[in-house]
Amino acid sequence: MCRNCSHSETIKISEQTAPPRIGASERMIESNFRHLMLDAKIPPGAKAVYGYLAVQLNCGGIARVGLRELSAGLGLNKRTVSGYVKILETAGYVRVRRRDARLGIWSVNEYNLAVVLPCGGGDRHDEAAA
Repeated sequence: MCRNCSHSETIKISEQTAPPRIGASERMIESNFRHLMLDAKIPPGAKAVYGYLAVQLNCGGIARVGLRELSAGLGLNKRTVSGYVKILETAGYVRVRRRDARLGIWSVNEYNLAVVLPCGGGDRHDEAAA
């Protein structure tokens, strides 16, 4: 039975519908996400901010989101979200490129999630967590 509805029809997946290949930046972000979720020093709100940014990524591993949109999307105060971003940046999970509001009407920062973690992160942490 399907988990999302009440039909009991079995869905067959052909061999031709293999999952799409992911690039190095996507693997790095996925690995960093797993590492972040296991990091007890990072508060849950900062993990939510990272998750929201991960949903907003473009193909280069960059999220371009304004603080107003980020705080509205999470239902949090802008100052609170800004503090969580600072925690993620200090811990090395996010690299922020701040854009000056004078360059345009809206100030939209660029958040790079495809970063190499200071501790090395990657597969070593994935294997240790398993």
